[in-house]
Amino acid sequence: MISIKKSKTLKHRSVVKAILENFPTLDPMAVLMNSDLYYIAEGNNIVAFSTLKKIGNSNELGTVYTHERYRGRGYAGMIIQRIISKNRKVNVFCEDALNGFYEKQGFAKCTKCHPVTYLRKRLFNFFLRPFFGYRINSLQAA
Repeated sequence: MISIKKSKTLKHRSVVKAILENFPTLDPMAVLMNSDLYYIAEGNNIVAFSTLKKIGNSNELGTVYTHERYRGRGYAGMIIQRIISKNRKVNVFCEDALNGFYEKQGFAKCTKCHPVTYLRKRLFNFFLRPFFGYRINSLQAA
């Protein structure tokens, strides 16, 4: 049986390393804010995880990551469903190619996002899109 555990990001060096090595794909703010961490481990190794940042009165799903050897098993979806079930007003930023994945998890285009979420999306799309080659959308769990 798969067990999803909750902790804090900075308690797990392997998670911090994965986030920082995959920047900008993953979210270094999750490390800076010592976000909540939901994860699945096999033995002592974390094989899939997601972070959740508290921003104002909303929650932002920051990082969704599954180690390459464990992809295709539905771990990311299980973790996201746990986060949604335990938290209100969960938002996520994603590039267009991931909209379908998040929509399957119960997210929809965010029409009334938290002002900080809206501002962060606008700033990324204006300043960072030219460097990274993609724009981000904000979605909210329905």
